[in-house]
Amino acid sequence: MDMSGFSPTALAYLADIAGMTEHGRSAMGVYTLLFRLGSAVGAGVGGIRARALAINALVISTAVLVVITLGGIDLLSSRG
Repeated sequence: MDMSGFSPTALAYLADIAGMTEHGRSAMGVYTLLFRLGSAVGAGVGGIRARALAINALVISTAVLVVITLGGIDLLSSRG
């Protein structure tokens, strides 16, 4: 995911909606921090879930993340 086009696209979108005010730059910093933290924590949590649930962990985790992502997209689209 880190090497895909997601991160630059998300940063460009964030810069567009946040503007280059002090709060906008803070939002971009928080996004970058949370993106990296999620990469580190996600690997650990994924390993624990995979050991406990085997392949089902992949299916369950993907379904949960899809629901969270769709909820976020719905929230963003209702604001704009």
